[in-house]
Amino acid sequence: MFKNYFKTACCNILKNKTVTVINILGLTLGITACLIIYLDTKFELTYDDFHPGKEWIYRAVSVLQESSGDKNYKPTVPKPMAAVIKTGFTGVEKVAQFHIYYAKVLIAGNNNNAKRFDAPNKDDDEQSDIIISDPE
Repeated sequence: MFKNYFKTACCNILKNKTVTVINILGLTLGITACLIIYLDTKFELTYDDFHPGKEWIYRAVSVLQESSGDKNYKPTVPKPMAAVIKTGFTGVEKVAQFHIYYAKVLIAGNNNNAKRFDAPNKDDDEQSDIIISDPE
């Protein structure tokens, strides 16, 4: 009986090639979209999962509103904000600040060949490779 069903399915596939290709492409696209959504969601939900006490870690951001009404969320806050958070909020154990360091570096190499690393422009979207943080 299963052999009969298989023969019927093969005959229908060979007879309706266009419909078969459309169905297979649609099924492939649907499965691919589901896998991509699953992987993206899994990445977002487990991003900082390795930190002990991850449910107690927060990041402060600034909301900058432009004259056009658009809001930009930037990962920057004023420098005195750490001291205010530490003294002004109960339950805060530690506060860490990160500062992007834009530096020009000149490293002496072999045979008096110096290698120069120029600092990225602060106005560009390119980030510096050097970040300085508080000692705690």
